[in-house]
Amino acid sequence: MCGILAVLGCVANSQATRSRIVKLSRRLRHRGPDWSGLHCYEDCYLGHERLAIIDPISGD
Repeated sequence: MCGILAVLGCVANSQATRSRIVKLSRRLRHRGPDWSGLHCYEDCYLGHERLAIIDPISGD
């Protein structure tokens, strides 16, 4: 299974906030160790962990 993390309404868009969200996302690593990503837009963050169960080599 994949894991998704959303953080909405961040007051401070700083390196400390980003670091904290990356740490939270890493706690989902067991849900999808094949690929991960973090996207930030204004005061919202979206992180995900991907599990490639069908084709791990070319399943991007």
